[in-house]
Amino acid sequence: GCVAWTAIGRSAPRSRAARVPPCTFESFPTTLLQAQETKEAGSIPPTYYPALGDIVSFPGAYGDLAVGRLAFIQYIKSREEWIGDVVLMKETGDNYYSEIKNRRVSETRPLSELRPMRANFVRSTNGWKISSDKEGNLLAFADGYVIDDSFQLPKPVVNETKMTESLEDYEELKT
Repeated sequence: GCVAWTAIGRSAPRSRAARVPPCTFESFPTTLLQAQETKEAGSIPPTYYPALGDIVSFPGAYGDLAVGRLAFIQYIKSREEWIGDVVLMKETGDNYYSEIKNRRVSETRPLSELRPMRANFVRSTNGWKISSDKEGNLLAFADGYVIDDSFQLPKPVVNETKMTESLEDYEELKT
């Protein structure tokens, strides 16, 4: 049977995979950060900040719904807008999506056009299973991302010792 696993770019450890029920997609863990909590159940829809690796949907070239993985986020000061590079995915069957092999096709889109999807990585298909309703429409966590003044990208973690070693190696190489 297939095993659902939601870690981005990682395989499930064998000990963990043995405890995960096969082919269950009832819970929708995600890399998205919840920006605001609802005070009363159902009073306000939850909103989310974007994160690298999110599975998103957006309007396609021919009026259809395109699906992809958020690979890069950047703020464009001249347009006062956040944009994201989305690596396109193709449907491999029954709401399973995977990246196009042998070539990386990506589009740059404003984050305001992207919707975070309810997706789980399925190791046996090497793709993402996106949840759908009874009519077959793909389900999203929210209608869009929260992009307010408080949103900032996380600072990259820099290993100072590795950086120093690399600079020393580079200086040695130059001489």
